[in-house]
Order: sequence, then structure tokens, then C-alpha cells
Amino acid sequence: MAELSRRFPPPVRGTNAWYQVWRAVTTLRWAIPSPRPPSDPEPPLAHRAFDDVCAMRPWEADLPSLRDDAITTALDAFKPRVVWVAKRRYGLETGVPLTLDQVGRQMGLTRMRVWHLEQRFWRWRPLRSPSVVRRFVAAFLLDLASEGGRLLVPDEGLVGCRRRFLAKVLDVPCTQLRECDLWVLGCPPPGVPLMESDPWSPDDIDDKSVGSRLNRGTQEALGSADIERVAHAVVSRRRQRLDAGKRVHLALRAIGRPAHYSEVTQEHNVLFPDHAAIERNILAVLHREDHGVVWVGCRGTYALAEWGYERPSRPLSDMVTEIVRATHESTGNPVSFVTIMTEAGRQRRTLNRSSLYIAASLNPRLVRLSGDLFVPAEEGKSDEDAASELDRVLRELEAESGSL
Repeated sequence: MAELSRRFPPPVRGTNAWYQVWRAVTTLRWAIPSPRPPSDPEPPLAHRAFDDVCAMRPWEADLPSLRDDAITTALDAFKPRVVWVAKRRYGLETGVPLTLDQVGRQMGLTRMRVWHLEQRFWRWRPLRSPSVVRRFVAAFLLDLASEGGRLLVPDEGLVGCRRRFLAKVLDVPCTQLRECDLWVLGCPPPGVPLMESDPWSPDDIDDKSVGSRLNRGTQEALGSADIERVAHAVVSRRRQRLDAGKRVHLALRAIGRPAHYSEVTQEHNVLFPDHAAIERNILAVLHREDHGVVWVGCRGTYALAEWGYERPSRPLSDMVTEIVRATHESTGNPVSFVTIMTEAGRQRRTLNRSSLYIAASLNPRLVRLSGDLFVPAEEGKSDEDAASELDRVLRELEAESGSL
């Protein structure tokens, strides 16, 4: 690396894309084909091509123009018909590679004849000429410089087609990454082609988490900009494949606390506008309690099991009855509603005061006395009195609802 760095122009060394280019080249460990024997004392072909590029003074010129001129100069060594086929087969002009049939229809030839013309390009004598290879190497270096030295290659578009064509000409490996429409120049380390994690984890669709794992696995093979781009592409692809249960889990996770299904619906539609849903559908997904979602005991309220919540093992009315009976047996006195709330709060992390009051007041196994005091039904009034008390509570609730 030090030997290569000495070839940088001193005024711009380490301050522009050239440093990134040589960092990318040394990371690739590519093998440029050269017809010279290993004992040849001349500098390597990549060094000589870099000298050619430096002679163009690219830091004072337009890099894309120099790159296009280098590609055109290198292709001038081939016959025009063969070049015409290669450009369309690899999308060098439009960014859209054509099939053998499409090229054949444009030329009035069969697909087999087009295939023979394409093979003549790759077997042509100029590709074994050092001068032609030097031009392609110079074009490849200029292309790297114009993209800031990034090793990533998009799957579509003119940039991706041109980069993959130059890589194929120079035998530079170009590997497609899993889970995203990106290619990486060179043989990537094991951490780059991401694998689907099993079981599913919310960290798999978080840009920072995926980026940090990539940064640890690539061992500086990719720059920070490339890592961010890969992480964003992977997360975007994974988010598109999420089912409804995982999307609801992420909506609850974003809220960060137990929430009513109406609030979960709003958060879900903000996070996933392409999968907007109505409250009824979100409630149906929550009711399945998939991916760590649990009902906390309050009507329409759900949380995540990882927060320490569990689905209640018994109905609220049974819990209130047991609290009143146990407290009444130990003290011998009627049990106040405040005491019921205190004991119920120790057994459940989430409680609704209205639901608890209804479970105590309308409980046929309890008798409500004056002042919101409760006793077990066998210790209180008779069944007829308990029924009249229940009718009184219902009338009070209807009166309160009517006044509202």
C-alpha cells in the first residue's frame, strides 16, 4: 500500500477519490491478466495503467469524460460489428442489457449468430494485448474514481452495466449480495453476503444493527458509505417481506409500552404506509398473539412479552373474588375498593380502573355494601338482596351513561 501511495499526486493525496481507488484496488486483490512472464522486471500492469491515468491529470479534468474516452479507445481495437454487439449485450449505452433474440432482431440475425459474435469479442486477440488491457485498466480506475472508490455496483442502470463489463474484461470478481440488488467487486468476506437470521429478530430490519454487523464482518473491506448502502438495501428488502404479525410487533416496539389496538393501528400505518390497515384487521392480528405479542388483561390493550408482560391466567372477576375472600378471611372486615386495586396491581402490571370496578360491582360472588365496600356473597346479603344490589348498580351505570 505504501508503494502504491507514493504514486498519488502530492497536492491531493488522501483528500479525494484517488485514495479510495487504491484502497479499493488493494482490497480486491485482483489479478490483471498479463502476457508477460513473472520474471519480467517491468512494473505490474496496474501500476503502468495508473501511470497512464496520472498522465491525464484527472484531478484537473472531468472523470466521467476521461473514463468514457478510455473505454472508447480500448474498444477501437476491435471490429465495429463485434463492438456493436458487446455494447448492446452488456447495456453500455442504455443501461439495459439486451437478450440474444433482441439483438438478433435489431441486426436481422439469428440468436446463434449473435452469440458467435459475442464470443468473438471475448476470444479476440486484442484482449490479450498489453496495450489494450492497459486502456481497460485505466478505464476501470477512472470508473472507480468517478464513483468515489466504492466497491458496490448497482444491479440495474448504466453504472452497474459498465462496472460489471469492465470487471469481466479484467477478470475482476463481481459477486452479487444476497437480500439486495447490489454487487460487490472482488471476493467479499463471509460477513458481506448476509443470510436470513433464524429465528426472526427485530434487529434484522434495523439499519444501525445490520450496519454494525456488516462492519464487524467485512474487516474494512467496504467503506462506511458502502456499508450504509448495503444495510439500507437489505433492510428495505426485508421490510417488504414482513408479514402482518411482524409489522404489528414492530409497531408495538416503536410505541414502547402497552397500547390499545387503535394506537397500534396508527403507528403501524405510519411505519408501513404501503401496507396500511384498518383497526379491525390490526385487532385480528393482535388477537393471534404471534411474535411475542400478549394481551395484558385490559380490553383491546396489548404489549410485548419481552417487556415482562404475560397473558392473565384467569379472568378479572375470579381474581377480584379471590382478593376479597382472602382479605375478608384475614381481617374479618369488609374489603374496600382501594384495597382491591392495590392487591390487583401486585398481580397484574396493567389495570383499567373501570374494568376492575365493574368486575367487583357486578360479580355475583360478591356483595357490595355502602361506601364501595365488598364482602363475599355468603357473608353478606341473601341472594334476593344481592340481585337487587346488582339491579341498583346497573341503574346507576345507565344513569351515568345517560348524563354523559
